[in-house]
Amino acid sequence: MRIPSLQAIRALDALSRLGSMASAADELNLTRSAVSHQLNSLESLLGFTVTTKVGRNVQLTPAATRYLREASKALEMLAGASTQEASPRLSGTLKVSCAPGFATACLCPHIDSFQQLHPEVSIQLSTPRELGDVSSPDVDLFIAFGHGNWPGFYAPLLAQIEMTPVCSPSLLNARGGLASARDLARFPLIHLVSTNNWSRWLAAAKANIDSTRGVICTDLHLVLSAVLAGQGVALGDTLTSGASLEIGALVRPFPLTIRSTMAYYTLTRQDKTGLLVVEAFRSWLKSIVRSMV
Repeated sequence: MRIPSLQAIRALDALSRLGSMASAADELNLTRSAVSHQLNSLESLLGFTVTTKVGRNVQLTPAATRYLREASKALEMLAGASTQEASPRLSGTLKVSCAPGFATACLCPHIDSFQQLHPEVSIQLSTPRELGDVSSPDVDLFIAFGHGNWPGFYAPLLAQIEMTPVCSPSLLNARGGLASARDLARFPLIHLVSTNNWSRWLAAAKANIDSTRGVICTDLHLVLSAVLAGQGVALGDTLTSGASLEIGALVRPFPLTIRSTMAYYTLTRQDKTGLLVVEAFRSWLKSIVRSMV
């Protein structure tokens, strides 16, 4: 007998209370497509339709309402257990694959706090061969940077990225500073994967200069290494560049930001979704990211 994931029941509960996919997605910190995916999976498992349109709103079907009433009892039992022990005893091995830049700037500096919560969980961290690669069959949870289109995966949004130019103070001083975005013509540019983001930022800044100059790096770890060494100006963000900005190793010459067309997601295959150790790590990671942005 297959048991619905806790996330699917939460999606059903949020939709019942809020009446719209958008509101449910906001409450659960998921995309609308992720909520829809959870409900579709639940329908396939239960064998009946769970939602119906009423005007602009979405309501549960009578069968889904009865099901949620029973499932809510299980949620209440879990909530009661969590109040008795905020950090349930988990054990085993958790294999996590993480984009290199995120691993260096966000995950590794905080990983001990998860170990303090769950000392009996052994964590194995790895980085993918290519940015966005989620092909390893042994990984329990992927932290990937991309557009959110990974068929066959449950992929809730972890963090949107607002990008702005960052550089080392030594580079800024050596090249006479940056009074306006047009002055970037005198500076090397460092790109992540493609030149598209720099093209978008320069267009937003109304700076008509060549955006294709410089070095293209395949992952954020390489970008951060180059910009910290004073090799050029990169587009950074408060999530992965925040610590360096805080100590003055990097500076922001301009206030203008643009939203990246890609974002960070936590991915699990369907057979891993709902596993307590996976969901505990995902919840912990969300709290870390919230504290950093």
